[in-house]
Amino acid sequence: MCGISGIVDLRDKGLSLSRLQTMNDSVIHRGPDDEGLVLFTRDGDVCTSSDAREVRDGVYHVGIAHRRLSIIDLSKKGHQPMFDQTRRYSIVYNGEIYNYKELRDQIASAGYQFTSNTDTEVVLAAYVMWGHNCLQRFNGMWAFAIFDRVNKTLFCSRDHFGIKPFYYASGKGFFVFGSEIKQIKHYLEETSGINEGILADFLFWGHETHSRETFFRKIYALPPASYLFLDTEKIIADSIEPKLYWQPDIESEIDDDQAIDRFRDLFFDSVNLRLRSDVPVGTTLSGGLDSSSVACAMFDLLNGGNGKTIPKMFTSVYPDPGYSEKIYADAVVKKTGFGHICVHPSSEGLQKEWSKIIWHMDEPFGNLSYYSNWKVYEMCRSEHVPVILNGQGGDELLLGYERYRAAYLNTLLKKGKIIKLLNEVPKIKKHANMPFVKQALFQIYFTLPGVQTLRKRLLMKPYLKVDFYKTFKNHTESVSEEMSFRTLSELQIKEFFKFQLQHLLHHEDRISMAFSIEARLPFLDYRLFNLVLGLSDSFKLNAGWSKFILRQAMDGCLPDLVKNRTDKMGYDTPSKRLFGDNKKFFLNILEDHVHDDFINTKKVIDDFRHNEIDQNAFCRIITFLSWRKRFSV
Repeated sequence: MCGISGIVDLRDKGLSLSRLQTMNDSVIHRGPDDEGLVLFTRDGDVCTSSDAREVRDGVYHVGIAHRRLSIIDLSKKGHQPMFDQTRRYSIVYNGEIYNYKELRDQIASAGYQFTSNTDTEVVLAAYVMWGHNCLQRFNGMWAFAIFDRVNKTLFCSRDHFGIKPFYYASGKGFFVFGSEIKQIKHYLEETSGINEGILADFLFWGHETHSRETFFRKIYALPPASYLFLDTEKIIADSIEPKLYWQPDIESEIDDDQAIDRFRDLFFDSVNLRLRSDVPVGTTLSGGLDSSSVACAMFDLLNGGNGKTIPKMFTSVYPDPGYSEKIYADAVVKKTGFGHICVHPSSEGLQKEWSKIIWHMDEPFGNLSYYSNWKVYEMCRSEHVPVILNGQGGDELLLGYERYRAAYLNTLLKKGKIIKLLNEVPKIKKHANMPFVKQALFQIYFTLPGVQTLRKRLLMKPYLKVDFYKTFKNHTESVSEEMSFRTLSELQIKEFFKFQLQHLLHHEDRISMAFSIEARLPFLDYRLFNLVLGLSDSFKLNAGWSKFILRQAMDGCLPDLVKNRTDKMGYDTPSKRLFGDNKKFFLNILEDHVHDDFINTKKVIDDFRHNEIDQNAFCRIITFLSWRKRFSV
C-alpha cells in the first residue's frame, strides 16, 4: 500500500520539480518505508532519484513519484517507480493484487524473467503482455499509472470497486494525478476552490462521493472499474475521458441448493487470498456479523493459528449504554483464541486530533463513526500490525442495513407477491427488532423521494445562508437517482458504485493510511459480487433475517450468539456525547466562521449551545467549516 503521484506537462517550461516533490512528501504517511521519482524529457530520456532536489538541470515533461509501504517482498527490489526489463515502461502503484502468484506463474511460463517477488512487477509485466486487458485478470485493490516512454502514453487504472483512490486534474497541455486530493491541490494552487454543487449535495442530502467531482473545483476522482489512456494529443487538447473496463458479470447458473456452498467457498478463498503478506496480518472486530465472519474464517484457514503467529484483533469499545458490542466480540475471541486488544476512544482525544483527522480525510464527512476507526488503526500501528482485514462492504453486498428492508418489501409489492409480503412483516419484527410502526415509517421514508427531500430540506434550512439554500434546494438529482431502482440488484449496484459504499471506502482508505496500515476487504471480491447479484433476493433477506446466505454459510464457524444476532448497530459512535464533551472547542470553531458564505453560523451556535441541532447535520457543518480552514478554500 503506497502513495503515488505524477505530472505530465507538455508546455514549454515543463513540469515543476518542487511541486512534484511536495506532492510526494505530502503522502509520506501512505508510504514511510521508501521513496522515489523518475523524470522524462520530451525525447524520453530518463532521470531517476529519490529527491527532486538532487535532479540535474533540464526540462522534464513527465514525472512520476512514489512513497512505499512495504508489504510484499520487503527488499529493495520493490523500489518504485519500477521499470520493466526493457526500461520502456515504468509504474507507480498503490494496492495489492491478491492473485499475483498465479499471474506471475502464467507470465513466467511465457518467458518473462522476474527480478523480484513483488506484485508490482506482476502488474507491470501483465500490462506489457496484455495491455489494458490485464485489468480483467486482476483480483485485488489498486490504483496505478504506467508510462510508456517510447509511445509517450500514460495508462492509469483503479480497481473494480474503487477501494484505492486515484485523483486527477487537467488542462490544455498538462495532466496531474495523485492518491489524495491534497497532492493535486499543491499543483493547482489557487484554481481549486469550493465546488458548490458537491457541497450542496453534501449539506442537503448527505452525499459525498456520488460523482467524479470532488469538493474541490477541477479535481476529479477516477471512477471505480475505470481506466485512462492518455497520449500527447489528448493531453494537449485536454480530452480526458475515463473508460469502464468492467461491469458486474452476474453469475446466474447457480442452483439455489448450491448457492450456500458456492458463497462459502468464494468467501473463504477471498479471505485466504487476502492473508498473503510478508508482514503481520490482523483484523478489526466490531462484534457484528461481517467482521466476526472474517475473523472466524481466518481462524479456520490458519488452523487456529497453529505454527503461525497468532493474529491480533482490535475492537473499539465505548462505555455508553447502547454503543458497545463487546459481548459479541468476546464470543469471537473465545472461539478463535486470537489476541484481542480493546481501544477506548476518549472525548479529549477527539479535540486533540481533530485537525489531523480533517487533514487526512481530504473532504468533509457526515458522522463521527470515523473517529472510532481512527483510534483503532492508531492502535494497529502501535502494535506493529500493518495489514488489517475487516468486514467493510458486507452490508452493501448482503443488504444488511435496516433501510434495505423497505426496498425489499417494495419489490415484493411491485411483483404482486402480497402473501409473501404479509408473511415477511411479522418476521422482520421478530428477527430484526423492527416494530410495525418503525417498518411503516421506513417504508414511507425510504421509498418516497419527496418525503426524504422535504425532511432534509427542513432539517438544513435554518443553518444555511438564504441565497445558497434557494439556489440548491431543488437540486435533487442525486436523491432521485439513489432512490430509483426496479430490483434489489439494481439498488446494490448504485450503493456500490455511487452512494453508500463509495464514501465508506474513501474514509477507510484515509484513516487506515494515516497510520500506514493496509486495510483489506474480503467482502469486496468481484467474484462474490457477481455471485450475489445473480441469487434470488431470499438469499439476502429471508424470513426477517438479514444477510441470510452469510448466516447459513458460516453455520458452525461463527459463534451462535453472533450468527443469530437480531440487532444492527453499524459501528455506532456516541456522537452527541463526544460533541457535548467538547462543546467549547467546537463553539470556537463556529465562532471563527461567523461570516461564512454558506452556513448560518449564528443559528448553528445557538442551537448547538442548547443541544437542539441534529448530530449528523452538525457533523456535516462542523467538518465543512474545519475543512475549509484546514485547506484554505
